[in-house]
Amino acid sequence: METSISRIISVDLRLSSPVLQYYSGRLVWISQTDTIYSLDLANSRKTRINKGMDLTMLTAFVVVQPRPFPVDFFMKPDVIPQPLSRNSFHITGNSSAFCISWNLPGNVNHGNIYYLLKSLALSIVEDLDTPKYCLRDLPPFTEFDLSVKPYTYWRSAAETLLILHSPESEPSTPENPRIFVTISSNVSLNLTNSEVEVRWDPPSSPNGILQGYMVSYTLIDYIGVNRKTQE
Repeated sequence: METSISRIISVDLRLSSPVLQYYSGRLVWISQTDTIYSLDLANSRKTRINKGMDLTMLTAFVVVQPRPFPVDFFMKPDVIPQPLSRNSFHITGNSSAFCISWNLPGNVNHGNIYYLLKSLALSIVEDLDTPKYCLRDLPPFTEFDLSVKPYTYWRSAAETLLILHSPESEPSTPENPRIFVTISSNVSLNLTNSEVEVRWDPPSSPNGILQGYMVSYTLIDYIGVNRKTQE
């Protein structure tokens, strides 16, 4: 098996002390002139810390890239997301399975956006890479809290807090139905009137906001014809 070695870069390694160290893809050393050098092996870029410093007082240093974005990126980068708008949140689905989605922060033009989603009522803490989260098997119209915080590798925005409900569903049957009949007579006109009042209790499980009730009833006239009516 043949192997070959090729030279990537040539550097001056005349060290003032026999120490050549490797940190996170970089070679670091101190030259004979007491200058600290850092060589990035990925792009062969060498960084120098100004000589003349008292190295005995130096405990740490950070190399900051002059352009931390692609070479062909000509716009001013905006990497700090704005808080999410409460009006951008939407719920789609039904009571058995639904998804919560929201709009992307409109200001970020470089890098990836992530989201920290929390709910105390549902005991949820999730890191997401898409602006969407789905839930299943919640009872209809269940109230729960939700907070979503967008963040990038650089910084995060303030979290957006909401109180939401799972989708509505059909209510249970009204309870305790009862009928009250009132009969009144007019002797002079030989007329008899009857009034029927129907009452009931609300459903034990409304499963949403009740908008009203639909009442169906059947009239039986004197000749035995049934008429079914809804109100």
